[in-house]
Amino acid sequence: MLLGARQVGKTWIMNHFGRQEYQSVAYIDQEWMENRPLYTIASVYLQQRIKRSQL
Repeated sequence: MLLGARQVGKTWIMNHFGRQEYQSVAYIDQEWMENRPLYTIASVYLQQRIKRSQL
């Protein structure tokens, strides 16, 4: 988990690092996930994985 001030590039640097060092990266936005049922989160995750595999 990466914490810090808003709008300083935390997401960008972690995504950049992940793409450079790993074959796949999972991005989890905990603010977005708050108060959402697990099936909604899983559905969005699976849709993103399918879209990436079709590229």
